Amino acid sequence: MHDLASAPGPVPRPRRARRDARRDRTEAAILDAARELFSSKGFTATTVRGIAAQAGVSVGRVMAVGDKERLLVLTVEAEVQRIHERRIHEHSSHEQRPPREPGGGGSAAGVIGALIRPFVSFFTADPELAREYGAVLMRGRTPSAIFDGLSERLEAEIEAVLRAHAVARTATPDAPRLRAAARTVYLAYLGALFAAAHGALPFERIETEVASAVDAVTAATDRTTLGGERCSHS
Repeated sequence: MHDLASAPGPVPRPRRARRDARRDRTEAAILDAARELFSSKGFTATTVRGIAAQAGVSVGRVMAVGDKERLLVLTVEAEVQRIHERRIHEHSSHEQRPPREPGGGGSAAGVIGALIRPFVSFFTADPELAREYGAVLMRGRTPSAIFDGLSERLEAEIEAVLRAHAVARTATPDAPRLRAAARTVYLAYLGALFAAAHGALPFERIETEVASAVDAVTAATDRTTLGGERCSHS
């Protein structure tokens, strides 16, 4: 018969909290080291061993966070997350207002261009790393938040812009079609980003490609009011 009194119990909460905090600090150090080496040496020349040495941890500890491709995705998407958070902070006093195009313009394409511009600028700053990131995603072996949580945030912002456009055009938008339109624009942005990452499109043209998609969606909005009804002024 087992001695229940001698059976190991759950880890005490304070000890578990300290352990989790230590793990988080180690992971942050690994990602910081990876980001620094990817930026200074390039993705190809960076090694897991070099990241471990830079972070002051073992190779095994680095691999517990991820291989080199996983570390690239994590470092890039951490920066994308920071861009989102900065924008949320900057517009926290105007939560219901989508950002406006610089210079006061209010076209849907211009406003959505302003939304994606910080992300495009980030990728344009290091085209080689952006191409490696795109290649990693295209291989499909590494999970990416760009298709999940991060996409939901940007899609919601795009949807808010399209809704404001529809209302400004005296249209009553249909919510499901509005979400589908926002998804279409987001996928156009991703497609342009992947094309640029593979050298098929200059990074500087991403905004232009997205603007074309927005114009097509808003033209459909004007024709069908996204499934709703146009207000009568007769």
